[in-house]
Amino acid sequence: PAIKRYRNAQAGFITDLENRIRAWQTLGYAIAIGLDANEDVRNGEIAAMFARVNMRNAILSHHPLRSSPATYHCNEQREPIDAIFCTHNLKVVRAGYGSFGDDFQATHRFLWVDFTRKSVYGELPTKLYMPMPDGSRPRTPASGEGT
Repeated sequence: PAIKRYRNAQAGFITDLENRIRAWQTLGYAIAIGLDANEDVRNGEIAAMFARVNMRNAILSHHPLRSSPATYHCNEQREPIDAIFCTHNLKVVRAGYGSFGDDFQATHRFLWVDFTRKSVYGELPTKLYMPMPDGSRPRTPASGEGT
């Protein structure tokens, strides 16, 4: 299909992203999207779009009683402009914000989310046992070996 041209780049980005998310959801995908929205991610056009596609802010929804920090170093209003949004089928175990450039020069906080493996990959694979360096198999109580 022809590429649609937008006068407003942000409006075009939001429309295109919303369409892509809806297509992925139709396929049943679990989705996590991290972005620098350049606007408060708790409200505004980006937040409204993610609400329309039933996605949540993974960090803020995991810490609903905590005040969000500014995620850009020049922001003095405690407005988070960076976020990781995810579909509700992704189960958040832990999530948070790093500081501004402890180990590197950064103008934004780093964001992180730990999802359960099962919610990301579906059914968990059977545990695999790797051979020992000498070529033998590890002895495990479950296998009855070594008793």
